[in-house]
Amino acid sequence: MKKHLAIAGLALIIGMAPLTSVKAEGSAVPLDKEIVKQQIDKDRIDQVKFHLNELAHLNKTDESDYLSEFGIEVNKKSISASESTYNNESVKDEFENLLDNAYIYTMDDNGFVYDKNGEVVNKVDINEQELDNSDSISLQAYVDPTIGGSDTGAFARQVTSTGYKGIRTSFVLPSSPAINTPNSVSGYLYNGIDVLSSLYPDGYKIEGGVQYSQAKNDYQAIIRPKGLTQNPIPDGYSSAAPRYKAGTSIISNILYDTTTSKFKYFVNGTNVNGVNQYILFTYGKSLSNSEISNLAVKRVTALAKNDYSGGNIGKVTVNYSSTEVTRLDGTTTQMTQGMLSSHNFGGKIHGTSDTPSGAVSKSGSVSSQTVSVNTVGF
Repeated sequence: MKKHLAIAGLALIIGMAPLTSVKAEGSAVPLDKEIVKQQIDKDRIDQVKFHLNELAHLNKTDESDYLSEFGIEVNKKSISASESTYNNESVKDEFENLLDNAYIYTMDDNGFVYDKNGEVVNKVDINEQELDNSDSISLQAYVDPTIGGSDTGAFARQVTSTGYKGIRTSFVLPSSPAINTPNSVSGYLYNGIDVLSSLYPDGYKIEGGVQYSQAKNDYQAIIRPKGLTQNPIPDGYSSAAPRYKAGTSIISNILYDTTTSKFKYFVNGTNVNGVNQYILFTYGKSLSNSEISNLAVKRVTALAKNDYSGGNIGKVTVNYSSTEVTRLDGTTTQMTQGMLSSHNFGGKIHGTSDTPSGAVSKSGSVSSQTVSVNTVGF
C-alpha cells in the first residue's frame, strides 16, 4: 500500500477551520502554496477514507457495483471469504490512485480557488448577490407568484424535508435528441443543499452538477456556493479538467461534512477524451447547530432562460439510475416520494415543484426515475 497516507497527521496541522486568505492594504491575497497543498492533500486522504467507509456498509453485490462505477476492478480471488472488500489492500490502492489522479480544488473564504499544486486557478466574488437570471441554477424567480424560480426556466425540482446533508445521483448524461437547448437556454442537471428557514431563499445554499453545451454536446462540472452566477471550477484553459462526454455514465455528489464543516462536491465519469475523470471541490463553511438541523437536499432537472415567460425553450430527458440521500447521522437511503416537501415560505413554494406543470413528466420510483422537461410546442 502507498505510504503517503501516513502523512495524515502532518496535514492536520492546518486544522478544521475554513481556509482564510489574508488581506494586504484592504485587498485579499492568496494563501501560501504550501498551506493550500497540505489542506488539499488532507482533503484527498479524507476522500479516500470516505469511499472506503461507504464500501464498509455495502453487501458484496453492492460493493461490486460501487467499485465498477469508479472503473475499479478487483481480483475476487485475492479476497478471502471472511475479508470485506474495503479492507483489501488493492481496493485501497485503487481509490488512492483515483484521488491521486483527480482534479482537486478548494476555495477560501475570499473566493480564491486553488488546484492541488496550490496555484490560484480562479477567483469568484463570494459576496455577489444572487441574481434572478439564466446564469444562476438556483432558479429563484416569479412568473408564477406561488412558485419560487418560475420565470427563469422550466424545471423538475425535488426537495426533501429537513434532516438530510447529502445527495448522490447516478445517470447517463443525455445526448441529442434527448436534450436540446436553443440559443440563450442552459440545460442543467444538478443537486443541491439548502439551509431552510423562514428567511429562505436568503439562507445559505449550495448547488453542484453539470451544465450542457449544445454547441459541443458535452457537459461542464459546476458548483455554485450561495447560488452565485460564477462557477469556481475552472474551464477553458490547458490544465483545466476536460468536460464530460454526453451519452456516458456519471456520478454526481454533494455533501456537507459535519465533521470538518466543509461542503464537498465530487463527480466521476468519462471525459470527452474517453478517460475516467474524478473532480473534487471543497469549501469550508461553518454552520450553526440550528442551520445543520434545517438542512435539506434536492435534485433538479432544468432548462434555464432569463426572464422566461413561457414558450419553447427546448427539452431534456434524463434517466436517473439511482438517487441516494444522506441523513444527518451519516446513514444513507434511496430518495422516496414520502420524503419530498414543498417548503412554502412567504407564500411561495421553494421546494418540490414541476414548473410549468404541463412541461414535466416522470415515470418510475423517485430514486430511479425518468424525468422529462419538455417545452417543445409551448
